[in-house]
Amino acid sequence: MPSTHVVTTWGEGVVLYRRLHSRLYHRAGTRCNLEGIIRMFGEHLPKTPMPLREITQETVETYIQSMLARGSSPANVNRHVRQIKSIFTWLIRRKMVADNPCSWIRPLKVLRTRKPMPSDSEILKLLFYLAKQEDLFYSDLVRLAMNTGLRLGELIYLHTGDIDLQARMLHVRNRPENPLKDNEERSIPLNSVAMQIVSRWKRWALERKWLWWEEKAPAGTDSMSKNLKRRSRKAGVPHITWYSLRHYFGTNAARVMPERALMAVMGHGSSAVTNYYVHRELLKIPTPPAI
Repeated sequence: MPSTHVVTTWGEGVVLYRRLHSRLYHRAGTRCNLEGIIRMFGEHLPKTPMPLREITQETVETYIQSMLARGSSPANVNRHVRQIKSIFTWLIRRKMVADNPCSWIRPLKVLRTRKPMPSDSEILKLLFYLAKQEDLFYSDLVRLAMNTGLRLGELIYLHTGDIDLQARMLHVRNRPENPLKDNEERSIPLNSVAMQIVSRWKRWALERKWLWWEEKAPAGTDSMSKNLKRRSRKAGVPHITWYSLRHYFGTNAARVMPERALMAVMGHGSSAVTNYYVHRELLKIPTPPAI
């Protein structure tokens, strides 16, 4: 006989959310972050198991205060609340709970400041360190990122079939390992440096599926982010990240690309988003040579 068990507790609800939603629609990095939020919120709840109907707006507000007291940033708190709200929205759609305790909670104000874009000398310092370590893999990843503006997930999940050497184009495609923002598939023209890198790796890849990996790509981008941070720190340029390399590309590409073309290359649906990546105060500086 089919089970007639009704989900009534937070623990039961998140188990179903993981199995029926997160596993199907979230990439590995998102699932990893989700697990942290579920664990922290579960530890905050006053009793275990906690009935869903007893989780109220006051419960979430005290969780917010506890996070702030531990030193969490407003942006991180907002991220937690958004995820908890998403879980309850999913549970409501399946009639497992009547109300969403996050519905009337306003996001905390976040002061958004741009981190400094790495300079050409800092980029060269990192590349010199990688060359000294004979770290061709990360050297080529960094150089391709700064010459194409690829997001980290788009970069590490490239297939050999995404590279069209004859047309000098790199095709960014939506795939299960790395769903694109807004499913925005696009094509990026390759300059001489990028062509040199992808030609070499495609030649080495022979008939395999992945451009960078022999068997399977890593699950999620967290390890790659940590690895670059560690290398940047050892090179003496700790603020160079995959994200800052995207800013580097956006600013340098804006010197030669019309705004609409740059929007398409970076995968943006709004010029305002693209302009955030363009540090216009640096555009008066002469264009650096391709590195």
